[in-house]
Amino acid sequence: FFPPPKVMSSFIQLTPNLKEPLILDQTFISFLKVCFKQKRKTLSNNLKASYNLEDIENMLKKFNLFDKVRAEELEQAQFVSLFHHLTSI
Repeated sequence: FFPPPKVMSSFIQLTPNLKEPLILDQTFISFLKVCFKQKRKTLSNNLKASYNLEDIENMLKKFNLFDKVRAEELEQAQFVSLFHHLTSI
């Protein structure tokens, strides 16, 4: 460029640090969409449209999660565990 711009630039490289491999199949993506469908609702309220409420309550107890937990409060590994649990019922 002429004249050279008076800005300083830098490049950074981000490398994901994944402890568990991502599940990228369509059923898992659909599960995540259901979990985050309405952000301010609890996870159980979002899931009860697609899953049995009793199964959801049992799952939350099994994974030591509060019944008022929201999807935004969970970590990736928790979503994977919840997905496996609900789809194996």
